[in-house]
Amino acid sequence: MRRIAGALVLAASMGGPADASAQFLSFDQCKTGDEVASDQREPYQQAALRFARLAVKQDAAEIHRQLAPDIQRTLTAEQISTTFLLPLAKLTRDLGEPHVAQSFLVASRGSVADRFVMCGVRGASATLGDKVFVAATSVAKQAHVIIEADGANYVMTFVVWLVPGNSDDWRLKGFHAVTTTALGKSAADFQAMARQQRDNGHAFNAAMLFAEAATLGNYGKSFQTGLWRDFEKEWKAFELPAELKGTAPFIWQFDGETFRILNVRPLAFSSRQLAVIIQSETPSLADTAMVRAESQRLIAGFLKKYPEIRDVFDGVVIQASEPGSNKLFGTTETFKK
Repeated sequence: MRRIAGALVLAASMGGPADASAQFLSFDQCKTGDEVASDQREPYQQAALRFARLAVKQDAAEIHRQLAPDIQRTLTAEQISTTFLLPLAKLTRDLGEPHVAQSFLVASRGSVADRFVMCGVRGASATLGDKVFVAATSVAKQAHVIIEADGANYVMTFVVWLVPGNSDDWRLKGFHAVTTTALGKSAADFQAMARQQRDNGHAFNAAMLFAEAATLGNYGKSFQTGLWRDFEKEWKAFELPAELKGTAPFIWQFDGETFRILNVRPLAFSSRQLAVIIQSETPSLADTAMVRAESQRLIAGFLKKYPEIRDVFDGVVIQASEPGSNKLFGTTETFKK
């Protein structure tokens, strides 16, 4: 959600319609899962599984060889590694075996441009809802496959867009990787929590929970869930608390002291705990005692204004940084419940 500062999307994304609003006369048919005969379905499902395993292995060279020709000409293996794979390294390190969760096959005829096609979802899905909207380009058939793998306290999801190659193989047109659950909760679960906090008048809690829902529900440029489209409408109407309005850096003032805030986000940091992460800027990290004291004053002022943070979150983490440096100094306040 762009309006919420610090909605950190832990994702890598590639590929999407150049102009999804362009629409020409076309006839699209979308079949889901076993609506497609197994001998036709397995090739694109196996191609998607192969990609997910390569992403876990950080094998950028082999991923590059499997790209569709138009994508291959615009991306190098090094770009795939630095832009898409390295940000995922920590999340994919201890994953379970990837498996196919859902797949969609779009068959088209007629004069077509880049667009989105609506597909139904087979079976109950807490993360996808009952319908999705998948990107389609001007080829006769294309597939979107959802691959999932279990992490320690999250589900890692690979959204894979495939088009036919020159023979019977399937080539990678686009992909997105994102965590779609945290602490056993989906985007819809965090959305429900956010609504409750909003209705209770707890705007900061609601903003952080909406941000977590936005992170978990973002399946990339080439794949949107019906839930996500509904979420966006609600988020746009949500009134942010004063501390999160505008764009970062934010200037917070508590008890006569001014703090420069670079980023605010929620983060699930263990199998059971959810924290508010606040990145602040300080002139220097050289005097750690001074930095710690400043961070503690920031926590005290923050909790004084928003005591209801304790109702939803398990702690606050201040990540102090200095200008021109990537170093961080952390100070944590946990809540007893």
